[in-house]
Amino acid sequence: MALTQIGNIHLLRNDIDQAENAFLTITAEFPTHPLFYYAAFQLGNVQFRKRNITEAVSFYSMVLKGNILDLLGEVYFRFGEIFYRQEKYENAFKSFETAMRYFKENSSGFFLTQLEIGNLQRRWDKVEEAKRSYQNILDHSKDEEIRNAAKELLTRVKPQ
Repeated sequence: MALTQIGNIHLLRNDIDQAENAFLTITAEFPTHPLFYYAAFQLGNVQFRKRNITEAVSFYSMVLKGNILDLLGEVYFRFGEIFYRQEKYENAFKSFETAMRYFKENSSGFFLTQLEIGNLQRRWDKVEEAKRSYQNILDHSKDEEIRNAAKELLTRVKPQ
């Protein structure tokens, strides 16, 4: 638990290398501890930030094997981001759809994922679907930052 907190503090301070060391210690020395999968998730995030996508996927895959429900939405969302960056839009869409199943319907993660789904739909010229995604965020999200992004994106959707 202490190493997890140390790693999180380092992440907050943007000291990525120290955070990575703390989480690596957990995965190396405590493979049966319940926080092992959280540490693997954070290591995936660290590698994602460092743009080491192969390493990030490896750590995120560990989390999937652990089947920790609290982390699955986040992991599938990250896979969606990775696929999006790789321009594998169909795979990104599938990952975002899967992420939606694990987020609580009123959570920021749920609405952020819906925003990304709307962006993919807009990319594919599925105007009505994109509008519905953005409008759902405006109608239900309490997160002002996500709402503002949805409002801006909704204005950019061109009618057919």
